[in-house]
Amino acid sequence: MNLLTILSTFKTPEIAFSPESGELKMSGRVFPENPKEFFSKILSWVESYSIAPAAKTTLILRLTYFNSSSNEYIFRLCKMIESIASGGNEAEIIWEFEVEDDDMRQLGEDFKELLKINFEIKAVH
Repeated sequence: MNLLTILSTFKTPEIAFSPESGELKMSGRVFPENPKEFFSKILSWVESYSIAPAAKTTLILRLTYFNSSSNEYIFRLCKMIESIASGGNEAEIIWEFEVEDDDMRQLGEDFKELLKINFEIKAVH
């Protein structure tokens, strides 16, 4: 399985998913013109990855903004990681937010409440 790498743009995040290390990073702003189209490649990759995941999977979300239409896809991505964990594999989600960004911290808290997975919320500078 290949790395999934997508460079960031003004409206889309950087994606760096490594099947070997199990580290899946998404960082930046998320408000693509067509969220379904943008996320289809990402969700498809994770679906394939979940068949034979690394010993430990860590989804790291360091988002500075995402719109409501992207929220659904980000949550779906988190649910896929939750499924990896519920399938008996080690998996976690790390939600990073900028220290001053109370909105992103609160969104992390909301996601954490809805998911049954090790979910860490970290303030970063």
